[in-house]
Amino acid sequence: LLGYLPDVNRVFLADAELNVISYNVELSILQYQTAVMRQDFDTANEVLPSIPKSARPRVAHFLEKQGFKKQALAVTTDPEHQFDLALQLGELDKVVEIAKEIDSVEKWRSVADLATKNCELKLASEALRKAKDHGGLLLLATSAGDSQAVTNLANDAEAEGKFNVAFLSHMLTGNL
Repeated sequence: LLGYLPDVNRVFLADAELNVISYNVELSILQYQTAVMRQDFDTANEVLPSIPKSARPRVAHFLEKQGFKKQALAVTTDPEHQFDLALQLGELDKVVEIAKEIDSVEKWRSVADLATKNCELKLASEALRKAKDHGGLLLLATSAGDSQAVTNLANDAEAEGKFNVAFLSHMLTGNL
């Protein structure tokens, strides 16, 4: 170890053949991680603004591994990571907000699962529709006894070529 230059945030090392190697070391990240390990979140929150935005996802993964998922959600800037953390924490509003940004079938399926778990059936139905999960919609609509939802599902499924769901939905509503 040759030394650390705080001006450039680099540690300089020499190997056995006297080749000089340097590594970038963000002092602010080390200070933040030290404060988290001590569970001194007041100091950690003071250091957080000095951490570059590009390093925030890495810091959030560190927090997650330490079991501080709520803090990790507040720190990360990566939408995928935010979605996963909000899903693990059961924060339905945040999950829906991020799913609208990302707008993928997999995310909407996850939203539907969480909404069903939280008995938010209207939101679950909307999420299943966006995920194009006709089987799930059929189960939800028939369980709720919502004939209008079954009729809407029949028309949507028929338009998308899901004739097995369309046939069953039409049959259940008496539209032979």
